[in-house]
Amino acid sequence: IWVIARRGDSPQQAPEVVRQSTLVDYAETSTEMRFTMEGRIKARENYRVVQIHVGRDYRNITIYEGYQGAVVRQETYLNDRNAYKTFLAALQNEGYTKAREGSRGVDPQGACPLGKRFRYDIVDGNDTKQSLWSTNCGNAKGTFAGRATPVRSLFEEQIPNYRDLVKGVQF
Repeated sequence: IWVIARRGDSPQQAPEVVRQSTLVDYAETSTEMRFTMEGRIKARENYRVVQIHVGRDYRNITIYEGYQGAVVRQETYLNDRNAYKTFLAALQNEGYTKAREGSRGVDPQGACPLGKRFRYDIVDGNDTKQSLWSTNCGNAKGTFAGRATPVRSLFEEQIPNYRDLVKGVQF
């Protein structure tokens, strides 16, 4: 059996149109933004992590000690859709979703051992939609390509008594 196909006999696939989404699109969802700051790599008794979650309905800060993540301090505050939407727009403007290729051969967990490591996540329940990282060491380029200092400040400003809560925490 011979089958002769002419050009145009098979349907052509239309190019997929991808809608560029922005962080503000998450304002009406349960998706939350998470910022994590990890301290110097040192004895487990002295290791500290600060994590801030900001979602549509709440804001939370947790301070952990040790590599197992024992909670030292935790505070939760209410949030609302308008505040969250404004926060998301500000994060978008500061490049929260901008990514780049990180330094080759650098494991984020051990990067910048004498400085700080930062993670920038977008989380929906157990689903991590984005996970980028950076450090304050010049030799360990992470995957986060946004403006790190303003982003960190935006998260800190979501916690009314942030300075008091982290006072005395040695990173």
